[in-house]
Amino acid sequence: MPIQFEEFAACQAWWSQREESEHAWTVPAAELLANNCNRDRKNPRTKEDIAHLPPEQIVASIIEKEQRIAEIMGKIQRLLAQNGDS
Repeated sequence: MPIQFEEFAACQAWWSQREESEHAWTVPAAELLANNCNRDRKNPRTKEDIAHLPPEQIVASIIEKEQRIAEIMGKIQRLLAQNGDS
């Protein structure tokens, strides 16, 4: 489906006051010129993308979370066993 004019309402409302926000930021002209006027920029306010972390760090993080989940599930299992005996 083509973009509808109404979908630009938020952009039009912002345009008259153009303040920086989580969706809008400025880039110095010198930086644009240094990059051959390439305007393709990542949002500087977003969190770091996990895809850019080293694989070893991703694996270690997953293992740490899995161990924490196993601990919590163990506690839940013990609580359920205690309540079942009552």
